[in-house]
Amino acid sequence: MTFLTRSILQTSLLLLGFTLPLSLQISLPGSRSAALAQPASDAMRAATIKAFTTYRKDKVEIEGNKQRSTSEQLAARRDTLMLIDRKGIAPELKEFFDLLLTEWDKSIEVYTQLEREDQNLSNSLSMLPGSNDFLTNTFVQTMFNRPIAQSANNAFAQRWLPSLYSIQSESTLRQLKLLNQLSQKYEYPFLDAVYGRVPAQDVACNSRATTTTLDIPGNSNQAIASVQVCKGDYISFLAKGSVLLGKWVGASGPAGQSDGGTMYNKVSAFPFGALLVQVGEGKWAMGGYTNSFFAENSGTINFLINDGKTSDNRGAYQVDVTVYPRTSFMGR
Repeated sequence: MTFLTRSILQTSLLLLGFTLPLSLQISLPGSRSAALAQPASDAMRAATIKAFTTYRKDKVEIEGNKQRSTSEQLAARRDTLMLIDRKGIAPELKEFFDLLLTEWDKSIEVYTQLEREDQNLSNSLSMLPGSNDFLTNTFVQTMFNRPIAQSANNAFAQRWLPSLYSIQSESTLRQLKLLNQLSQKYEYPFLDAVYGRVPAQDVACNSRATTTTLDIPGNSNQAIASVQVCKGDYISFLAKGSVLLGKWVGASGPAGQSDGGTMYNKVSAFPFGALLVQVGEGKWAMGGYTNSFFAENSGTINFLINDGKTSDNRGAYQVDVTVYPRTSFMGR
């Protein structure tokens, strides 16, 4: 990408493109409980693990080439995945690969259009006025250029991210189930390697699959609670909308203002005006436009705008939250 690789969209696009949860912990080969393992031939196990590790190796190598756009990276990953030898591999991995190919084909179309529009946006923003005089230029940047660029970035994100989020969400639960089946069948961390390590089950907690939408008012000084979840549930959300952060700061999208300073932040580690997320009594984490993660503890999903002075704010963020209970893809 061009302009937006340096913008508020970078994290969101990478998250959507490559399924990186907040709590990602890639686990190398290890073993799960032998009691969960299902009988399978040694030959199929070896072929399945070889195909999977080849897929993971190709991912690292292709994403390491920073000269490629996201659409080019996905196209390269699709091409290499189609060349992986599937002879003798488990049917669960075959289905997982097919789901990926379908997801990537759809995503490539969206990213190709997105990158073309991104270039046009970059060209337009590069033509914003400036001045050689420091004071004049500072005034122009603060009062005109920065608000225009932030508004353009926010509009761009809300135009494209819902489509990418929808594509990714179509097969999420099926992918989780397939990778867990493989992990149990072969005592190999297929699920951990793609989605991150799933926290242990909270046997005293019960949750249900749900999708809900809630508003996060810009003038609210308190966290807004969503649904109850259990430790190990997989949570995914998409945020939209805009909040005017006072009279002089300008509007912000859920990713916040990267150059907005930290004077009024509630949590200094994250951008001013950003949407933050928390589960139960856990730590606040960056939410942004979109994110997905395993709940590290049981409790309510909470959202907060990273602004300690909200009385003069206007507008709201709207958040679509989907919960995949741990039991829906791992059982009890």
